[in-house]
Amino acid sequence: MNKTIVLIDNHYWSLNHFRGYLIRYLLEQKCRVIAFTPYPTHFDGTIEGVEYHYTNMKRTSTSILNTINYFIYLYKYISKVKPDLVINFTIKPVLFSSLICQMNSIRCISMFPGLSYLFTSTSTKDSILKLILKFAIRKCDKILVLNEEDKNILERGNYVKPEKLKVLVGGEGVNTNLYKLNNPRKYNATITFIMLSRILKNKGTLDYIEAAKKLSKENMNVKFYLAGGLDETHPEGIRKNDLIKLIDNYIEYIGPINVHEWFPKCDCFVLPSYYNEGMNRSIMEAISYQMPVITTDNKGCREMVINNVSGYIVPKHDSEKLYEAMKSFCFLNIKSKEEMGKAGRNLALNTFDEKKILQQYKKIFSDICLFH
Repeated sequence: MNKTIVLIDNHYWSLNHFRGYLIRYLLEQKCRVIAFTPYPTHFDGTIEGVEYHYTNMKRTSTSILNTINYFIYLYKYISKVKPDLVINFTIKPVLFSSLICQMNSIRCISMFPGLSYLFTSTSTKDSILKLILKFAIRKCDKILVLNEEDKNILERGNYVKPEKLKVLVGGEGVNTNLYKLNNPRKYNATITFIMLSRILKNKGTLDYIEAAKKLSKENMNVKFYLAGGLDETHPEGIRKNDLIKLIDNYIEYIGPINVHEWFPKCDCFVLPSYYNEGMNRSIMEAISYQMPVITTDNKGCREMVINNVSGYIVPKHDSEKLYEAMKSFCFLNIKSKEEMGKAGRNLALNTFDEKKILQQYKKIFSDICLFH
């Protein structure tokens, strides 16, 4: 009999684009695949064969009513369908769905793309949530994280038994056949830097702005782009009016972008993040596109850059060191820049290709005897 697999995520686009290879594999195994995500703003990337259900869950909402409604909605559906396996992605689905699966004796796998602010918060409310989370995930068949530091945090906190905890080596992977240069990158007289992320302070946005301003004032032939969506409701968010004042005329804010259009024509990717990263997707896409990267010594960032080989790793919260690294890149000759890009591309092929991640999922499915 065909298996029924439920996937629960806090973002429609992320589920289809970052986890599409996993979904397609499950469909190839003749599984009935049911996906729960918040209602999308754009129905792009829909995968044929998947049954989509859209919830009213708001990713950053702290509304108790919204939380209760979300829990009840999931509980009713999962209890009725009784799937063979539920796979949860991100903190809210992990917290609520793991608990529901435990209540209904349903197997589940829970994946943390990155440990949220919950794990660093000391508030009474978050301390209670951590206790609930610890109880909720104790019966999960597997807990997946994307880096060793997150694994250590969960182990030290006794959230899960070590044998149930696994690091997905290479994060969630990238399609290196899709994210690649079709023609050699042209290094022109103007050196272009691009930062792509949600526009948050802890993604290093302010450090990038400061470094770009300083470099611009040295009369160098440079151009700076800042890409990504605003997230003004996030505690670390920046309002659009404030952002425009901050970047002045030094940086061009281009909003959400198509990386396939922008990455081939930029020279260097910058992400000075001190965010609680899992394995940063934008860096992964940049190295797959053979682009040198400057990032911070932060978990989920440093793993994708070989310092002084495929880019530069700088300290967190240090716009001065970031400026120095960006300036160093400007003075590299074309051959050195090309070699940096090739080193990053090789790393993407050897470690971060999604085919390698899928093999790890297959091993997990075998371990829990999903397919016989």
